[in-house]
Amino acid sequence: MNQYPEPNPKWKDFPQLFQELNLEKNLDLSYNGKPLHVFELSPGTGKMLDWKCSTCEHEWKTTGANRRKGSRCPACINREVHIDGRNSMAVTHPLLAAEYQGDAGKVVSGTSKKLDWKWSKCEHVWCISPNQRIGGGLGCPACSNRAIHSDGRNSMAVTHP
Repeated sequence: MNQYPEPNPKWKDFPQLFQELNLEKNLDLSYNGKPLHVFELSPGTGKMLDWKCSTCEHEWKTTGANRRKGSRCPACINREVHIDGRNSMAVTHPLLAAEYQGDAGKVVSGTSKKLDWKWSKCEHVWCISPNQRIGGGLGCPACSNRAIHSDGRNSMAVTHP
């Protein structure tokens, strides 16, 4: 006898989603206080479910509705760091990671989130997103006179008193 209920027939239309349901982590579902098996839900459910990517084995949570609308594994599309860190800035851009003032193993290099940096040559500190640094090759804004250095060495008061 099968230990799981028969899957909702609508899952047949979404075999990739069905394959990526994380059965081990979707055990404690309920509806109005009654236990519910994930197979009883439709693929477009608004319930938050656990998923495991069939390509990279990354695990994440999102609703069935989001998956039905086309959301994919956030690690495969570089929106989250993979469980093993393979797409972290520390791995993909180690020189950039050395200047990041945080844990580069917890950030993807293509993020648009502004992060703190410290230029190794002059110790200037500034804030910019990694994708701006990668895409534009932007280094220290103070060394290229696009900003006042942290210690003021390139300010008008110092260079032209």
